[in-house]
Amino acid sequence: MFTSSNRAPSTASSTVPSASTVSLDEDQSHVTKKIKLYKSKRKYSKTSWVWQYMIQENEYDICQVSVMNTQNEELCCGQRFLHDGSTGNMANHLRGKHDIHEGMDKVIIL
Repeated sequence: MFTSSNRAPSTASSTVPSASTVSLDEDQSHVTKKIKLYKSKRKYSKTSWVWQYMIQENEYDICQVSVMNTQNEELCCGQRFLHDGSTGNMANHLRGKHDIHEGMDKVIIL
């Protein structure tokens, strides 16, 4: 029969920080956030229509559509999306915020 004193100490990975975790607050070392290191494994060209309006910078995809600010200055939209290999969120952004749809002629971007 096992008792709590006979058991080996638990080495559960959930209590041991790994190399991919970062403490959010020194006083709260139990609160960690996992970060994903970006490493491109892509060996093919990007074929989605959204890449006409987006650029990839490190782990983010950034909207490059020209917009007017409140001072009537032309700027890039700059909306950032965490790169996860999917283009769905970017396509939804282009349709919802800029009224740009697949099959349209490319608009002029900065």
